Amino acid sequence: MARRGVTLLELIFVIAIIIILVSIILPSIRIARNKSKQIACVNNLKQIGQSMYMYLWDSGTNRFPQCDGLPTDSQTNRLDTILKPYLREQAIWLCPTNESSDITNYSYMYNDTAKGQSYHSNIANSSTAWVVMDYFVVGIMNEKDAPHSKRLNVVYVDWHVSSIRADEYMNNSASIDIDGWK
Repeated sequence: MARRGVTLLELIFVIAIIIILVSIILPSIRIARNKSKQIACVNNLKQIGQSMYMYLWDSGTNRFPQCDGLPTDSQTNRLDTILKPYLREQAIWLCPTNESSDITNYSYMYNDTAKGQSYHSNIANSSTAWVVMDYFVVGIMNEKDAPHSKRLNVVYVDWHVSSIRADEYMNNSASIDIDGWK
């Protein structure tokens, strides 16, 4: 019995099948990777929210901190500096979708309206008033700039974290209260 080798046609056919399978699998892997980054961001925001909750109770005043709401170069009056005793790692302030490793420009912004407000008396609706969210500036950025496939992660005053569509936030039609304070 003579040994028969693999023909060129069979080899091309096997390579074509492998290419088709890879082209089907790669987009799924990319989607899964982006979803895992979004989940890690939600975890970061949950930890930031919990640290702010501890800050409110430890401060004795139950007032939100008076500090810069956006990432700045100032090291003294930043939210991450105020909450540092409650967070072990500084890397929590960087969203996994942020390609920069520069910790001076963190990925989240603090609601300016919350500054100095009492946790107990000035909240219109704690489930829609936001405290910290993904860095996103309406008027400068558009929904394509949102870090999680056109979505933003948000920490609310009742300390739950959820994801909203960027276009809903821009049009003020999301279940988020831009002001949220009386």
